[in-house]
Amino acid sequence: MFLPAIPSSDRSILENMDDIGHVHAPTTIALAAPRTETERIVLQLWAAVLKIDQIGIYDDFLGLGGDSLAALRCINWIREAFGVGLSFDAFFIEPAHVAEVALQIDAMRHEAAEVGDISRPLPR
Repeated sequence: MFLPAIPSSDRSILENMDDIGHVHAPTTIALAAPRTETERIVLQLWAAVLKIDQIGIYDDFLGLGGDSLAALRCINWIREAFGVGLSFDAFFIEPAHVAEVALQIDAMRHEAAEVGDISRPLPR
């Protein structure tokens, strides 16, 4: 039985990496800037966790190199920053981008505020 050769590694990621390990997102599409304070904070969080210098609000978490450990870090930081417990699934169900995650956070904060169960104000 003949099996085709399987590449030993995907070196394309290395082409977009700088000297200290930060990956640069492809710039073929204009990056969409954050429209709300929540989007701005989530975007900064993803950039820090994923070590990517440029992210748009419609970039996909998995497409940017996110994985389960990165998702857990984001969930913990979101809990600290916004006082809400975002679901692990939020990072693995389409669409998993900054704008969608920010909408989920805002909806959870709004719901919690209606029942008087908000633990902290929106960070500045």
